[in-house]
Amino acid sequence: MSVLPAKLPNGWRLYWDSFPDIDGKIDDPPYGLDWMDLNVDLLYVVNTRRRVLLDLDWIPEMDPKGRFHLRAVSTARDGWHKPPLRIYRSRSLLKIRSKLEDWLSDETLRSLPRKKPNKAPEPTSGTVTPRAEPRVAPVPPVAHL
Repeated sequence: MSVLPAKLPNGWRLYWDSFPDIDGKIDDPPYGLDWMDLNVDLLYVVNTRRRVLLDLDWIPEMDPKGRFHLRAVSTARDGWHKPPLRIYRSRSLLKIRSKLEDWLSDETLRSLPRKKPNKAPEPTSGTVTPRAEPRVAPVPPVAHL
């Protein structure tokens, strides 16, 4: 059993998959695997149109006390430095697989569109902005000889 569905929905592309095929009947860690197989960077699935990446990790890696962390992260500018759009944690592989399928088919899962930079307001016609006069020290009178 793969953690991914047999066919990815339109717009999604597999970028990284280091998750080994396993027996889908085992839902207890380590799922018939070695603990060394459960680490970070198990899966990346990207949707460039929605600007979202789904990231699956086992945290802490290779630890029997760990669990899966499924995150939806914005791929828009600085998205990795912001909190995830969604996060789901579980020790159940079947629940993680189900949640991954839900997120892949959820059209509302997307990054917010980039905001346009704010422009300075343009002055309305006929309005003149007063300009401050430079301050000049008074000149002392010159004595004539």
